[in-house]
Amino acid sequence: MHPARSPTRRLLIVEPDRLTAWSLKLYFQKEYDIVQTDSVSGASDCIKSGCADVVLLSDNLLDPDLQDIDDQITHANPHALIVQMTTRSSDAVLEGDTRVTIEKPFELAALGRILRDRVS
Repeated sequence: MHPARSPTRRLLIVEPDRLTAWSLKLYFQKEYDIVQTDSVSGASDCIKSGCADVVLLSDNLLDPDLQDIDDQITHANPHALIVQMTTRSSDAVLEGDTRVTIEKPFELAALGRILRDRVS
């Protein structure tokens, strides 16, 4: 029997909805070191204290706030994957090699596949 491997990758969840944040944390806690916040200021503090490999951004944040977090992460870790979770197809979309948009509602397993495919 092998001992449980501790996660070495950090996942930053920026989600003000407690149920959504809890679901994401529960699903990904075995694969990632989870940092969770419900605000842009909390996300900024987390980014400053240690870089994330993956950032899950809520659609409940304002577009300028999304751009601010995107800029901070890009500066701290240009290879970090940023996933924008959105409920409206008209939302501003983050695109690129390290940017993904996923429309709510989505299956956690589908998000998990995206992360496994994109994060080494």
